[in-house]
Amino acid sequence: MNKQNAPIAIFLIVIGVIFLLANSNLISISVSEYWNIIWPTLIILVGVYCLFAFRGEAAKFGRWGSFKVYSEGDQKIVHWEPKNPVIKNVVGFVAFIFAMGVAILVLLGIVGPILLAVFGVVIIVVLIAIGAPLLGVLIPAAILAAPIALIVWLIGLLF
Repeated sequence: MNKQNAPIAIFLIVIGVIFLLANSNLISISVSEYWNIIWPTLIILVGVYCLFAFRGEAAKFGRWGSFKVYSEGDQKIVHWEPKNPVIKNVVGFVAFIFAMGVAILVLLGIVGPILLAVFGVVIIVVLIAIGAPLLGVLIPAAILAAPIALIVWLIGLLF
């Protein structure tokens, strides 16, 4: 984390959370209906990016400071860098557009039921293929994922 960007990042995250709560009618602030849920989310994402963006020293620690691979007692940093910078930008842009598109469709309640059905089928297939020992992993994962699914469902009900 760049210490110069930390106050800006935290400020953006706080402002984004305040306006997201206002748009969710949890607190009352006069905000236009046009911006709704999308722009506070973008502000939060920009703040998180500023908070965790790597700078000059990041080559020691990996992109986000935690991607180290331990091999034969030595620490190695896995770093993939395409030789053509245009490819890097195009792949990053396509991944960003895809992720934002899926996030917006989930927030609008369009993709949520489809994803829920797909995850249900995947869980059934995995249980049949691997068997009961996997339940020790799936049950805690389901318990941890339940609040997230509830939040996505509740946000979908807002629209």
